[in-house]
Amino acid sequence: MIAPDLLIAQVQNTLPFLFDRSPGPRAQREPKAIHLRWLREFARTGRLEGRSVDEPLGYFKLALAAHHATVAGLVPTDVDIHIRFKLWNPSELNSDAPEIPMPVLMEMAQVVLQSRFWSEKEVSTRFLDLELEGLPIQKPAYAGLSTLSGHQGEWFSTAAAAYGALNRRSSSPEALALAEQVGDAILHEIAREAEIYRVFRERRQPMALLKAATIIAHNLGDLDQVIDLWKLGQENALRKQAYKLGHPGDSRTVSARLLAEAGELNKRVMADENHRHFVLRPVRALRRAKELMVPVGPFFDEWGIQIAQSPLLDPKDRAEIVEALVQGALKLPRTFGYARAIAGIESRVPGGRSALEKQMPARWAKELRTGHLREKVSESQSRFEERLCRSVLKFIDHPSE
Repeated sequence: MIAPDLLIAQVQNTLPFLFDRSPGPRAQREPKAIHLRWLREFARTGRLEGRSVDEPLGYFKLALAAHHATVAGLVPTDVDIHIRFKLWNPSELNSDAPEIPMPVLMEMAQVVLQSRFWSEKEVSTRFLDLELEGLPIQKPAYAGLSTLSGHQGEWFSTAAAAYGALNRRSSSPEALALAEQVGDAILHEIAREAEIYRVFRERRQPMALLKAATIIAHNLGDLDQVIDLWKLGQENALRKQAYKLGHPGDSRTVSARLLAEAGELNKRVMADENHRHFVLRPVRALRRAKELMVPVGPFFDEWGIQIAQSPLLDPKDRAEIVEALVQGALKLPRTFGYARAIAGIESRVPGGRSALEKQMPARWAKELRTGHLREKVSESQSRFEERLCRSVLKFIDHPSE
């Protein structure tokens, strides 16, 4: 395992602003932010809820909170395999390790069920706010959930782990009953995401539809990975209903058909933009505030404007960011997101492009001025977004073309 002190140091490294100030009394009591309260408490005291994290449940809570907090950041903590497998199943990795006691296993599963409702709004800009998009969030399908984001995919992965671990305790009726509850929650979330896609499609909201398709495709991919990891068999109830949703030709249900369409839309229009932003990882200035975190790509114009205007950044910071964006755009020539970010920065930064170039190495300043990258940057935001919107509407009207 990653030592707890090292784990919290990794969170502080990628999200320093999370620890800059204490949240107010209301935020302290907010159940959707309990994981952030755990991290702040551990950073301050070395304990979680007043207890050591040396035992399995405490460490699992810390690892899950750290992953949830950092997964939308540029340098997420490397605990994926722990929260998806190792911490649930230590005896398979080490024959001398004791099996997790049933009460602890069930508490871990309960934490996962609760984590579905943890908010990502303090630690991410990569989400769709359903209330702002005008979706009827008062419907039962939306109860307690007001966003669509990749965090739900991360939740799928830990929920599938809980489901797999509980199902292995087949001699325990309590474990099987809780496994069924977890499985139902997974199916409920799948239905919610299909419904979100359906509403955006019905309302012909192409920008929201495109972002939703990207997020949903990512989320279902996470679910499939952990179903495979736990080797859930062909006859397993969850596998039958949830595995390989979003793949072409799936017609198991109406929801499955919608999710298959979402997967195809993502593949046709957005797949090239779904990368991990490795080129931005060395740019520490982007870790100073939530507002500087990378949003859903490739819609980066407003993010670029935020970078241009942020009082947290100086001219050298902005030039370093643009230099990284130029390098990323050249490494990923089929993408548009970094060019859109540059366009946003140039539109608002004092002195425009020439001021940025003075702070940059000559090689990258030249790349910024010329070639295909300059063509992409020069396209207006409205024209770029209109072009994508036309592609989306053409796809949903004529999906076979």
